[in-house]
Amino acid sequence: MARTVNEADLTTRPARMGLRPGRQPHWMTIEPHKLHLGYRRQPNQQVGIWVKREVLGPNRYRVTPLGRANDIANKGMSFNQAMRAVVTTAAAAALIEKKRATVIAKALAFYEHGVVPACCLYRQYDMHGDLLYVGITLEPIRRQRRHLEGSAWKNFISAILIEPFATREEALAAEEIAIRREFPKHNKFHNGREPWREVLRMIGQEERTATMEVPA
Repeated sequence: MARTVNEADLTTRPARMGLRPGRQPHWMTIEPHKLHLGYRRQPNQQVGIWVKREVLGPNRYRVTPLGRANDIANKGMSFNQAMRAVVTTAAAAALIEKKRATVIAKALAFYEHGVVPACCLYRQYDMHGDLLYVGITLEPIRRQRRHLEGSAWKNFISAILIEPFATREEALAAEEIAIRREFPKHNKFHNGREPWREVLRMIGQEERTATMEVPA
């Protein structure tokens, strides 16, 4: 049974200053039984920090620091910025989970049909769900070890998805599509497009498609 959340007012600086300092955060519900925004300030500190809490199951949570609050001189994250960070990272996590389910189903299909992958595509994410890097490899485990040893973003890798492909050509094509559409931070090749232009292009395509599908 999920514990009851004692709702705290985190919306303004005076309201946060009125909360009791301590190691345990004060919580505000974003999505009941799923997602919360928290604020914590140590007794000897003038500035608190924002944290996000995700409910993983009965009495199971994942707490992630978001950053310092703007408790002094507007330096740090405001309440609205913290809210956006929580919602954005939650949405990103949901997308990763959806992609993870697709990758697992594909891998199981390969296993059931006796297909040995000729190549794999991998995606590396940070703790906020941002895509760091996309690549292909014939040896996915060894390749990840090399990334974790030498990549400039190695300390930010929080999740890795490895997707099997029957041919290297299919993996190469999927890699290009992923880089062009998902905008990994550390890919250079295929990643010359500006994300906002790509989003506008995709929206325009969807609008044109919807117009074509409307019956006369």
